[in-house]
Amino acid sequence: MSGLGGTRRALILLAIALVPGASIYLARHVGNGAFSQTTYIGSLVVLSSYWFVVAMAEEAWFRGVLQERLEAVAGLPAALAVATTAFVLWHGVGGSGATLLFRAAAGLGLGLLYRGSRSLVPPIVCHWVLNMALAA
Repeated sequence: MSGLGGTRRALILLAIALVPGASIYLARHVGNGAFSQTTYIGSLVVLSSYWFVVAMAEEAWFRGVLQERLEAVAGLPAALAVATTAFVLWHGVGGSGATLLFRAAAGLGLGLLYRGSRSLVPPIVCHWVLNMALAA
């Protein structure tokens, strides 16, 4: 990761550190009804935090590592194509053609957003908002 900037490196490491812990916590507590006595707002905060961590981890990998590395060796079009394809495959190829097109458009859009901003923050925030909208 020597070619990555300090902010990108920190976000990638933070995502790697948080995703397993957040997943285990949610599996233990949400799955057994531990949140049944909490407020709706409390559950929403937990779930929105979880979706933010997921967005952070995915963007750190797909944009911060995969796209960044491929762009350096193969150029932007190839990097976007591979990162978008990996994004679609990661999210599953099941569903309708419209679902696949949506996933591809989201992956490509997030890749272009990263390329334009050269920061992981805009695609992470957009990915999180998208996750929250789809979960609502």
